[in-house]
Amino acid sequence: MAKEKKNVELSQKELEKKEMTDYPISTLFQVSMLAGIVSFFIFYFNNPIGDIFNMIFRAFFVFTIFAISGGVIIVIVVSIFNSNKEREERVYFDEQYEKTLQNIEEAKVRYEEERKRLEEAARIASEGTNKTL
Repeated sequence: MAKEKKNVELSQKELEKKEMTDYPISTLFQVSMLAGIVSFFIFYFNNPIGDIFNMIFRAFFVFTIFAISGGVIIVIVVSIFNSNKEREERVYFDEQYEKTLQNIEEAKVRYEEERKRLEEAARIASEGTNKTL
């Protein structure tokens, strides 16, 4: 039962992650479609007896411009967020590395102190056994 609950939680997280990545793309497509439809109506009402294929082409051109420019904006924003996240991770790992080095140095100091204490204890013990002999 615990495995099923864990699997359900994982599938919900994957679904949320998929929705988060699909949201900008689907929104961009919807906005581009809206811009294309609105531009078609504007072209049609400005020139109702004009060439319908020319109006469709111009509306498609508006759709394409919106889609490409929006895609470029999304790529720029995502790359900025990605570079910020990489920088934060680099700082975090550098801090962890420094902490690890500091812990190693502290362990070396404790090791040397313990080694000296044990050597002193061994020396005292050997002196005590030498005196009794």
